Amino acid sequence: MTVKRVETGDMAVPGTPLLEMESIEGAYIEADVDQGLGGVVRPGMPVVVRLDAPARTLKGSIRDVLPDVDPVTRTFRIKIDVPHTPLRSGLSCRVEIQTGQRQEVVVPKQAVVRRGHLSAVYVVGDSNLVTLRLIREGPLRDSGVVVLSGLAPGERIVTQGVEKAFDGGIAKESDR
Repeated sequence: MTVKRVETGDMAVPGTPLLEMESIEGAYIEADVDQGLGGVVRPGMPVVVRLDAPARTLKGSIRDVLPDVDPVTRTFRIKIDVPHTPLRSGLSCRVEIQTGQRQEVVVPKQAVVRRGHLSAVYVVGDSNLVTLRLIREGPLRDSGVVVLSGLAPGERIVTQGVEKAFDGGIAKESDR
């Protein structure tokens, strides 16, 4: 039983509910999604659901995509199935939908040179010529520092002996 609407001795009135009961069987999550993802989100897509309390991470899939867009919030609603998980009404959660992949450029922490508020790496170009290049750092990962801009995938950089490197120098094979 979820809500008891009457007490002992109350008069029953036709059409007035006495009890509200909720079943956790077939429970699902509803989420509002930005209209910009309308062409990407499809039934069957996997999602990650992060419950706030109790703090848990669940895997689910999109059951249904409702076609109506709310003109005020510019969102549309999706329904998400989370199998074998008892859910209750009113729980707060966040839904993560993977809409694509992006390639990250990650460099070792020791390869990043910091000069004041600026970050840079030594890039090894043609003829092993070393050039100091400014970068914009992103989040720190276990594998190193994510480079948001300033370095393209596949470019060679100095990863060892960075303290000896200088702009215009020539890199030895052991420095890369």
